[in-house]
Amino acid sequence: MEDNAYKQQAAVPLDSETHGGEDVAILAKGPMAHLFHGVQEQTYVAHVMAYAACLDPYQDCGLPDTSGAACAGPLPALLAALLLWVLT
Repeated sequence: MEDNAYKQQAAVPLDSETHGGEDVAILAKGPMAHLFHGVQEQTYVAHVMAYAACLDPYQDCGLPDTSGAACAGPLPALLAALLLWVLT
């Protein structure tokens, strides 16, 4: 759409909600950043964050084992990015 005031219609409209499933812009840099790009539905964001962090139900996501590493995989970076996004 080329209208700057266009708002994507939610799949399940409610009087009051926190996540209606609207489209949101999402960008990322770093490991698994290829999953976060462009405009996606809000519901996609939660699933792809769980996958990138190898959380349930995506515990077998295929990332290398980092149990002996200084950083426990992409989770700290994802949490930091989410915190920065919420604060801005």
